[in-house]
Formats: sequence, C-alpha cells, structure tokens
Amino acid sequence: WRSARTEWPAWSTPALLRSSGLSAPKGGTELVTNSPHFIRGHDPRTGKELWRVEDPKGEVKVVTPVAADGLMIVTGGYPSGGRPIYAIRPGGHVAWRTENGSPYTPTPVVYEGLLYVLRDNGVVTVYDVKTGERVYQQRLATGTGGFSASPVGADDRIYFTSEDGEIYVIRAGRTFELLGQNPMGQVCMATPAISGDMLIVRTRSVLYGIGGGVLSARQAITSERHEDLPTLDVPTPTTRQIRSRHVRDAGRPPAPTRPASRPPRVRSGRGSLR
Repeated sequence: WRSARTEWPAWSTPALLRSSGLSAPKGGTELVTNSPHFIRGHDPRTGKELWRVEDPKGEVKVVTPVAADGLMIVTGGYPSGGRPIYAIRPGGHVAWRTENGSPYTPTPVVYEGLLYVLRDNGVVTVYDVKTGERVYQQRLATGTGGFSASPVGADDRIYFTSEDGEIYVIRAGRTFELLGQNPMGQVCMATPAISGDMLIVRTRSVLYGIGGGVLSARQAITSERHEDLPTLDVPTPTTRQIRSRHVRDAGRPPAPTRPASRPPRVRSGRGSLR
C-alpha cells in the first residue's frame, strides 16, 4: 500500500500501538507517525489514515513515538524543550499533554510506569506516564556537552549517554539519585543497546561490549586485544529486567531543507533549567 502524505520532512520512525473497540483496525493495531504538522494513526495493513492530531507550528520531528500502558507518547520538534508532549490513546484521543518540555533528538523511555524525557541540554524530566504528572526535573551534570543518544533502562537503572562520551546512570524511581558517571573517552552519538547481561556502546571509533565477555565482544570488531576497556561502576542490565526501552542509532539527522526564515537546526548543550 501507499498512503499520500502532504507534510514537511521528518526523521521520526513510525511506531505501533495496540488498540481495541469498534474503531480499531483489523488486527487491533495502529501505526503512528510523528510529523511536523500532524501526528497520524494509520491501519498498518492498508495504510488508511484513521485519525490525526494537530501539532501546530511543529517542525523538524526526529523523535520516535513510544508505546506504553495503552498510550502513545509523542514528542519532538524545534526548539528543544519548547514543544509539547502528547499522550495519545488509540483512536487519536489525547489523554494528556504538556505545553513544553519535549526533546529535540533523544527518544524518551518508559520504565515501571514513569516516562523519562531527556532534553538535548542534559535536563531530565520524569512524568507519571498515565496521568502526565511531573514527578521531578533535574540536570544530569553541569559543563557537559549535548545529548543525542536516547536513554535506555534496565535493572532499576536508567542510562544516559552524552555526546562527550559520558554515561550517566540514575536509579529508576520517583526521586533523583545519580549512581555513576562513566567516561568512554570518545564522542558518543548512538543509543546504547542491551543484550543479555551486556551493555553495547558505540563511540566514534570503538564498539564496546560492557558486561559478560567484554574482551571477546570487542575483539570481534577490532581483531586486537585491549586491556583498557572502561567498566561501568554499577551493575549491568539483564534482558529479563528490561521493562520498556527504545534503542536506535541516534546520530543527528541531516539538516532539513527549509526557508532561511525558519530557525537554525538546534545543537543544545547549555541552557537554564526550566
């Protein structure tokens, strides 16, 4: 199938939301796309547009929607922190929304009922995913560079990777607690992946497997032995403990082609806590 799309360019990956009721498509699943002007739900079998939610004045959508607890959490748009966050039920019904706080590049993660939103300048805001209540807001660190990689969660911990190559680890929950800060030694743009008891991290020139079998994982890529591999100072996750996460290559998208009157592509690394 092919569905006509009159929209500005977007770099957001579509996501699937399970639905039910009389309006649900056959198979009980909706395909949700995140675009600058509208968030749309489609029948994934036919491509038919089922609903749309207007996102006025949106542009440069990068962030992928996240499905959790019967909701699709949709974020993204320029500028970082200045766009709404939407929680959408099947059928296109908005359960809750915020007026601002949306990230520009990192995709949020939902873990144990909490939504962790990381803005490009390193400010983390945590929400109750069902109600939209803000639980807390905290800057991870001062003086750090921007964040492009998406957070991942496992083993009651949330991992945040900065472009400077620092992996910050906080305890999952309703209170902020920084457990560790781990330097990888190189620029990191990609989201870490989790496989079994291993956290896989890609820096500018090295692929690390941190956890069980770390040396063999790296040797498979570099064909040489290294004794200087960094180790995270907190337990690594296991597959069984993963609740909800999104893993993607979070390298920044190409700059969109747009009139000069529109704002420049943001690269936020500093700013006030709001």
